[in-house]
Amino acid sequence: MKSYKDKIIIGIDHGYGNIKTANHCFKTGITTHDSEPLFTKDMLTYNGKYYLIGEGHKEFLPEKQNDEDYYILTLAAIATELANEGLTEADVIIAAGLPLTWTSGQKADFAAYLSKNKEVKYTFRNVDYHIRICDIKIYPQGYSAVVPIKSTLKGLSMVADIGKVRFCKASPHFITDDISYIFLVLFTGDRLQIHIIGKCFNDKVVA
Repeated sequence: MKSYKDKIIIGIDHGYGNIKTANHCFKTGITTHDSEPLFTKDMLTYNGKYYLIGEGHKEFLPEKQNDEDYYILTLAAIATELANEGLTEADVIIAAGLPLTWTSGQKADFAAYLSKNKEVKYTFRNVDYHIRICDIKIYPQGYSAVVPIKSTLKGLSMVADIGKVRFCKASPHFITDDISYIFLVLFTGDRLQIHIIGKCFNDKVVA
């Protein structure tokens, strides 16, 4: 999360496995309820509906703007970043990504989807939030990971953003250490580089 001219820039990776921000990571899962469910630990309430964030698994959807789920997951992602700074109200600029080959075709629709409500009030984890969406920036996925190393790239390069890879290490007592790694695979000429650009563990992104 960055500040710019009294606005908050929040980068969100709308992954199929995890939703990731600069400091947080949670499962791309959501269930919707008309009345308050029994378990409310990661509950978001908006427009009279109750949403459990991280529950179930979101099915593959090539055009993420085709239902309400990714919008609600975006609100949850914004709340996690604001909570880090003790904020409950903010003017927000969302920086999001799309797969490279989809960027030109879906950029305008996805930006309109994320900004369809300029002012939003909702509750997440029993905290009330009031945000104003000031702008949406859509970039090709993997772009931000390449920028710090672009000066080292020579010749033709290709980025393969393969997303979440899960390694499970079981102890003798069958206790599992489950960490999701975020990889960037970079092909430059005849060289293969593998960069671990983050890992998700217990709702945290660890550099």
